[in-house]
Amino acid sequence: MFSWEKQRRKKKTRRRHMAPPPIVIKVWRLNVLSSTDGDIENDPADLASSDQSRAALGARALARHNRPHAVAFRNGVFSIGLLMGMQLFDQEPAIRTPLLSRRVKNALWHRAVFSFVLVIEVAVMLLLAWAAVMSIGTLFGVSGGGAAIVWANLALAAFIALGLIMLLGGAWFAYYIRQETMQITHFILIGLGVAGTLLVNMPAQ
Repeated sequence: MFSWEKQRRKKKTRRRHMAPPPIVIKVWRLNVLSSTDGDIENDPADLASSDQSRAALGARALARHNRPHAVAFRNGVFSIGLLMGMQLFDQEPAIRTPLLSRRVKNALWHRAVFSFVLVIEVAVMLLLAWAAVMSIGTLFGVSGGGAAIVWANLALAAFIALGLIMLLGGAWFAYYIRQETMQITHFILIGLGVAGTLLVNMPAQ
């Protein structure tokens, strides 16, 4: 009886040594799957799901890339909303004036006005950059001085017009009552544009 149990235990130990460990089985399964990738045809449903996942990842990456721009745009619209909605007049001490009838609380108008100002700013920036390039070109003899002056006057005129638009728009909503610093900034911008125009058109001696 003792010898029979001893033999059965020996057989169990032999089977344990002969059986591959679980890690080897997993590696073997992975090798088999990877080796049959070229032989087994891909399921269209799997391909569609993979394409959709890639598209989703691309959309998320694009959203992360555009997030700072979207945040900056929302902040600009919020600032325009404070101005056009005249919300600063409600702060303590509140100001009650007939000018509050000019309030514009529609968010669509806030986005439209901010987009309009943003387009003008980009145009002015491009004009100023091109005028600077033309002015530098005159130093190296690449462009003529007359063309550089024309482009400089055009860019400075657009710069002054931008300052006037912001100044008049803010004055319509009486921003000088609670945002006098912004009004002073707009006056400074207009003054810089006028000074630059006088400097550019100063006759050479």
